[in-house]
Amino acid sequence: MKGSCNQFIQCTERDQAFIQTCAAGTFYNGKECRHAREVNCPYVCSTMFHFMYDGNFLEKYNRIQQMPTTGVAIFGKSALFNKGGKIIIWAMNNLDLDNDFALCFEFQVKTMNGEVSLLSNDYDKVSFTYKLTYIPLKRKVRAYVILKDGTLADLTVIGVDPNKPHFVRLAKFGDDIKLRVDNTPAAVVKARKYKVRRAGYAH
Repeated sequence: MKGSCNQFIQCTERDQAFIQTCAAGTFYNGKECRHAREVNCPYVCSTMFHFMYDGNFLEKYNRIQQMPTTGVAIFGKSALFNKGGKIIIWAMNNLDLDNDFALCFEFQVKTMNGEVSLLSNDYDKVSFTYKLTYIPLKRKVRAYVILKDGTLADLTVIGVDPNKPHFVRLAKFGDDIKLRVDNTPAAVVKARKYKVRRAGYAH
């Protein structure tokens, strides 16, 4: 369906049309709903980096090497993290996220404790300019994005089940920054250069 990656129109034998929505983490490819990373949707930006975790830590297109620390292992097509484990992606250092962008990934936690870091560009004593976290007990995914004028955009999606895998997309298009988890409504903030702290929430 035009303007959507996860919706399509289904027609019945009586020529009635109904809008259908794909399951969480899937997009419609013209025939069926498939995993989002298997579908080239024209309504999302083209891929600069794609990390598959299919037996190694190399990026799919440019064969960029990631730097896993101890406590990280590959299982199937997933990266598993023990407490303190992280993957450093040097190729994403100094990327300008002030223009249009999208960061997409899938995650599932095996802990109910504290606030779990999902993605961040902080390093050593250098603070982040974007960060995504998950608070399992509060069923909440949060994204923090510091804009070039120093404004902090704070987005929250609630109702995220800690017992299931989830597909996350943080994106900026035009003046909007959006955080979406699966096919839930997106949390949205405006990226215009106001000198105030902004927050967006979605249920």
